[in-house]
Amino acid sequence: MTTSPAATPVVSARRYAGGGVFDGHHSVVSLTDVNLTRNVAQGGAGGNGGAAGGGGKGGTAYGGGLFNGAASTMLTRVSLTRNQALGGAGGDGGTGARGGDGGDGLGGGAYTSDTYLIGGITPFTGPASLTVLASTFTRNEAVDGDGGTGGTDGADGSGIGGGLYIASPTVSIDATTTFVKNKASTDHDDVFGP
Repeated sequence: MTTSPAATPVVSARRYAGGGVFDGHHSVVSLTDVNLTRNVAQGGAGGNGGAAGGGGKGGTAYGGGLFNGAASTMLTRVSLTRNQALGGAGGDGGTGARGGDGGDGLGGGAYTSDTYLIGGITPFTGPASLTVLASTFTRNEAVDGDGGTGGTDGADGSGIGGGLYIASPTVSIDATTTFVKNKASTDHDDVFGP
């Protein structure tokens, strides 16, 4: 997939990984002069416990604007603005039981990894690379999911890497790329990773 439009598109969407763009399974993707704005990756809520059962864990959200899993992606003059990775809330526990832990929000603007799940259960691995040229990451957010209530409340999740979450070794970011006012509820407002 190569996108170099005459008129700059604005992508807006919602899913659990790659709210705006999902690159996976050995894809080779080049995005040029694209705005990824107000996309949301939302982890699912954990189920509530039965009569005395514990609440389920909230789901993890990966890459509000872009998810790059086992793919090769190049961003040139791409603006990632006000995207969110929102961890799912933990389910409430039944009578006297523990609430479920909240899910994690990882990479409000973008998330890159060598591994991802196909259909939510089968792990797929392969080399991932992300090259970022003259792009901007502005006011993106990685937000933890709240723990569920119960006899003992579940723990809140983590919100890490407001702008970019790096979980793969091959990432190149040029000196003209900027990170401005990104926010993570737990750690690393702009960039998390090696």
